[in-house]
Amino acid sequence: MRIIKKFLVISMMPMLFLINCTGKESSEEKIKITIEHGDKGVKEVQKAPEKLREEVPVPPKKPEAPPKTPIASKPPIEFTPKPQLQMGMDFKTVANNLSLDYHSKYEIKDYWQKVEGKPVIWGGRVYEVDKGRRGFKILVDNPGLKSRKGFNIVLIGDDKQNIESISSGDHIRFKGILRKFDYGQSGYSPLIVLSDAKIL
Repeated sequence: MRIIKKFLVISMMPMLFLINCTGKESSEEKIKITIEHGDKGVKEVQKAPEKLREEVPVPPKKPEAPPKTPIASKPPIEFTPKPQLQMGMDFKTVANNLSLDYHSKYEIKDYWQKVEGKPVIWGGRVYEVDKGRRGFKILVDNPGLKSRKGFNIVLIGDDKQNIESISSGDHIRFKGILRKFDYGQSGYSPLIVLSDAKIL
């Protein structure tokens, strides 16, 4: 009986060995399968962000605005130089030299200091005649410059001058002394007063 048991034990050892080996191999296969599945899972996780990036919609590009039309440059402003003070003593020259349309008050004041009290001989159309007890006053319009109220010269003379024959609308020549002036308004002739006026 002992011989038979030994034989059975010896004969069963290869089978146990085979069973153990088979179990080991199966466990290794299971391990390999787990690792492979694990790697696959890692790969899938690693690929997931790429898939997410692909799925994010990209907004369409805005169309480029058409180029703006360049604004035409404005031509430079040309300034007309003011006329220089003239030294003539005719009405138009004196009146222009006293006008704020062409000169500053400082320039006019300086000019007037030079010509005040000087005699002049001018002419024009009578606008109005006013004779008083001590003398006369005649309003005259010189056509050389535009007047605002119908006259731009005031003649003041004494009562010795005979002006009975002079009336509105007459054209006269006269002489007098530059006594004072008024600037008047822009675009119109200044008003000039002559004293010691005499009708020629």
